[in-house]
Amino acid sequence: MSVINKVLRTIGTKRASISISMALFVIFVAGCAQKDTSRQPEVLLSEPQMVEILSDVHIIEADMNYLRSLGKERPELHTAYYDQLFRHYGIDEKVLSENMDYYTRHVDVMERIMDSVLNRLTREQSRNAGSGSL
Repeated sequence: MSVINKVLRTIGTKRASISISMALFVIFVAGCAQKDTSRQPEVLLSEPQMVEILSDVHIIEADMNYLRSLGKERPELHTAYYDQLFRHYGIDEKVLSENMDYYTRHVDVMERIMDSVLNRLTREQSRNAGSGSL
């Protein structure tokens, strides 16, 4: 079972929260884009890998925002989710950060990635809502 399914099972339906998180993330990424496109990370993640990872990141962040809105913020859960994400994908925070920097300098590619993330999250939410697993 993928990380996305495990996390989705724990958070329930939060379409608005995911949409808000997605919008804020895209704004943040676009604002941080640099002009130097020549530097490539040592470990370059493929577009499909970035879609999977960022989909899971958005679910984690939606869950954290949901808990925060209920006044039940749990920093240890945030750390545990990210530790699980890094283990699952065999990367660390540095690899993800370097790839985010790289892809934000390639706006057209990042836009494709984010569109795919949104499509994936929408499909996953529909599938889970249809199965009654949430």
